[in-house]
Amino acid sequence: MINALPPALVTGIGAVLPSGLGLDAAWDCWQTGQSRLGAFSSDWIDSRRIAGYGAVPQEARHASRDAVPHKLRRFGTEPSYWAVHAAGQAMAASGIEWDALPETRRGLFTGQGDYTSPNIMSLQRALTASDQGEGVDLSSLTSEALYRRGADPFMSIKGLANNALALISLTHRFRGPGAAFVQNESAGIGALQQALLALHTGLCDAALVAVCGSYMEPFTLAELWRRGLLLEDGERGLRSFDRQAAGTVLAEGAVALLLERPGCARARGVEGGVLIHAPGGFAAPRNCLEDLAGSGFEEGYRQALGRLGGTLANAQELAVVADGRGIPVLDGLECRQLAAALPDGVPITSPRPLFGTIPAAGALLDVALATRILADGRLPPVSGLTGPLAPQLDWVAGAPRQVDCGQVLCLQQGFSGFHSAVLVTRHA
Repeated sequence: MINALPPALVTGIGAVLPSGLGLDAAWDCWQTGQSRLGAFSSDWIDSRRIAGYGAVPQEARHASRDAVPHKLRRFGTEPSYWAVHAAGQAMAASGIEWDALPETRRGLFTGQGDYTSPNIMSLQRALTASDQGEGVDLSSLTSEALYRRGADPFMSIKGLANNALALISLTHRFRGPGAAFVQNESAGIGALQQALLALHTGLCDAALVAVCGSYMEPFTLAELWRRGLLLEDGERGLRSFDRQAAGTVLAEGAVALLLERPGCARARGVEGGVLIHAPGGFAAPRNCLEDLAGSGFEEGYRQALGRLGGTLANAQELAVVADGRGIPVLDGLECRQLAAALPDGVPITSPRPLFGTIPAAGALLDVALATRILADGRLPPVSGLTGPLAPQLDWVAGAPRQVDCGQVLCLQQGFSGFHSAVLVTRHA
């Protein structure tokens, strides 16, 4: 069913990332190799073990908050504010006359990272409130954390389970079909699939895919550090596919894509552009980092590519944006998968060393950047790559490479073995 879905035309893109507001800022960051990853810093999380983090800059945070109507702000959180701002960017870039498009013909498909609930701040308040001086009353703690304070803003608006969906629909007046996904790795891919399906079946005339996430959450940070996934030596930096790789750097942000049926976009005067095809996805049956042997993780890309919409071109017309989280075991597995899945001579790059690993939105960031690769004919390098794990592969290193490709294949593998493949092609 998914493979049979026709592609959609990308007519607008928005982004709020460690590079700032908009796709232009992210593209310039990747081309110039100027990393936006910095030291880990938080007002309410103290860590001497986590070396770096990709934070959304303060000016982008303020602009995103201002994009949300004042009466809605108390219901939201920062990742949702970023999604609202990114959605507005994509809507403006599309050139659609929104006053002429009925609200019921606007589809909204969102994804966000999964977070612990109750969150740590709710739990802290609950502990304080339930401490009667002679220890904590567990019954009181349960009532306070799970019923009074535990319903944090991500779960609050009239029972909706996705705060981003609620804030975007109320801010930008989307009343058509919708779906909300909450998962760190697959949320963006799920939202994209549903958007393509809604366009294909005629449920909407414009489909907005908006995905956001942040790893600035103590329980998740502690778990990923415990598993040895995070970079602890800030001097080394995030090194994708490199023999010096020592761990990933987590990050945050939001990406929005505005999609239309090609015929509808052409009817309103849109010419050319970029098509996005139905994504392929595959979840390994077991957590790859807990049990590599027999986990099925080695088949990830093969399975994802087998479910991919569209047909891959030959090596001369194809470029690949790979994942490359800088985690030695994951990068080693990915190199073997790339060698097995791709024809010889396909150029491979990754933006991960500059942007870090972003929950939920990472896969769509790669897709957004792929549209610029096709538009500009330039393939930025894997920043900092000097000793590749798989030297037989055609890595783009050192400087951007001029390319004349008509397709970009975006590949991603998650911490728990979720693989995705999205094909982006030039639309004649």
